[in-house]
Amino acid sequence: AMILDFITEENFDLHDFYTDVQTGTTDKRDGLKRLIDDAENKAFDVIVAKELSRLGRNVELLYQLKRIAETKGIRLITLDNKVDTQDFTKQVMFGLYAWIYENESQRSSDRIKVVYRTKYKSGKFMGSIPPYGYSLQEGKLVIKTDYTVEVVRDIYNKYLQGWGHDKIASYLTEKDIPTPSRVAGKNNASLYWQGSSIKTILQNPHYVGNLVQGRETSLNVTNKARKTNSPKDWVVVTDTHQPIISKEIFEQAQSLLAIKARRGRGKTKAPKHLFTNITYCSDCGKAMWYRANRKG
Repeated sequence: AMILDFITEENFDLHDFYTDVQTGTTDKRDGLKRLIDDAENKAFDVIVAKELSRLGRNVELLYQLKRIAETKGIRLITLDNKVDTQDFTKQVMFGLYAWIYENESQRSSDRIKVVYRTKYKSGKFMGSIPPYGYSLQEGKLVIKTDYTVEVVRDIYNKYLQGWGHDKIASYLTEKDIPTPSRVAGKNNASLYWQGSSIKTILQNPHYVGNLVQGRETSLNVTNKARKTNSPKDWVVVTDTHQPIISKEIFEQAQSLLAIKARRGRGKTKAPKHLFTNITYCSDCGKAMWYRANRKG
């Protein structure tokens, strides 16, 4: 209503409304993308927002929008009277407000992380998807009563027998065992097991009955990439749920993983090709790679 009233008072014609439900710290927003595309095509002369934070809480993103507006001769106005790109005194304040809104978001994110760490310490599982072989009931991990539990045990046993990640993955694919992503009901779930999925299961300490959280965190509020935290920063609560794997078997698997990792260091990486890890074998699901001595 505020924007419509302003448009009426200024005798502007309404081109379109651009709305988003996602956080303003990210550029992965359909409404924002459409706004930027239309601005690039000079589909309008003025952008009106209630306040700058409604356009974004990311300094880099807001300056990108400001540069496009300036290049295309588009006026950017906020109804809190803090931003107007045709007013020089308010242009000077643009960077300050962009910085303030991003820092507000960062502080909110930091507060949420503190709340999460408190819940971690209470023994509550805070992930959205429980580990393969477990279900989630009232914040607690509970062993399933289906085939997935034996699949986890089979993975550990075969690995300790000398099977590699890819061999175990091929074996499970051939047996038509649903992958973790299929069990979780993901839209893009793969039909094929991958060596990386096997390694994730082998490294997951939840299988010995301990809750280990806070192993990863986002870099910051504007960069959602994940970083691995130091083990000293992990939140570990022991004996929170029934184990699927004994501590002895788990430790043996970790020792073997470490040995293989040391052996693998210093190896020359295979050259990449246009279709490396893009094309997959229809029979085993394994990713294809470039072979310099082959014509295929």
